[in-house]
Amino acid sequence: MSVLLLAAGVATVGAIVWRSSARRFPLAGVVDPLVVADLAASFPPGEDDFIRAAWEYAGAAIRYEAVGSILLFSDDSVRCQRCLLPMEVARRGRANCFGKAVLLASLLRTRLPPERVFVAVGEVTAPDIGGHSWVVVRRQGEWYLLEATKQPGAWRRASELAHAYH
Repeated sequence: MSVLLLAAGVATVGAIVWRSSARRFPLAGVVDPLVVADLAASFPPGEDDFIRAAWEYAGAAIRYEAVGSILLFSDDSVRCQRCLLPMEVARRGRANCFGKAVLLASLLRTRLPPERVFVAVGEVTAPDIGGHSWVVVRRQGEWYLLEATKQPGAWRRASELAHAYH
């Protein structure tokens, strides 16, 4: 399965990018830094500290809930069914991997440019997981994978985890 990267432009306009072909599909209103700006303002000022705080919030403060989200592709566009938007996730305090990743990406994009933060949609090589979403962020010139479904661990380069996340 090819990995999809959910990328937002300015405000609520977004796109899904096939990593292998860089083909973009419009996706409105999913990754949205404007709706979480007040929440992100409470995080520390330094870039790495900010990324870590946002990651901890999505990973620890938001409880994982196994509810499926469906991405529907048609005519070069994408619709998302049963997807929670970032503020819904923050208000509810629980979401699936897609909702947690969208919240984390939205928080990160309040301070980082859109070309440095993506939500990836693909598969994880682990028993009983299958489809999954996570965040990739460019920091210090490298791409790092941020797993939003659990407490943050050590910084891990996306290339180190390519065998498990694809």
